[in-house]
Amino acid sequence: MVVPLQTGTSMVGVLGIASAMSVGSNWVDVRRGALTPGQAVVNGLAKGVAATLIIQATSRSTPLQVALAASVLAGAGYLIDATMKKSKDELCQVEVQGEK
Repeated sequence: MVVPLQTGTSMVGVLGIASAMSVGSNWVDVRRGALTPGQAVVNGLAKGVAATLIIQATSRSTPLQVALAASVLAGAGYLIDATMKKSKDELCQVEVQGEK
């Protein structure tokens, strides 16, 4: 059984942990050129805020509810990444000066 987080301190903890984990994983994308360091931090904070709000708003007392909450978390993470990260096609394009 998952105990819902209800205190402000717990929510700050979730925000901090989720953001730190996301920022850490984003450094791979920084090295590949898909994100700038600033975007990696903003991306991580956005995912942390989303995780905090989703965890606070969902009930997770049954396996189905846990699965639904995980699905919403995954979807939110995907949407944040889809709007912020460069696609593989964009990463492969080489800018040539003088060409349009």
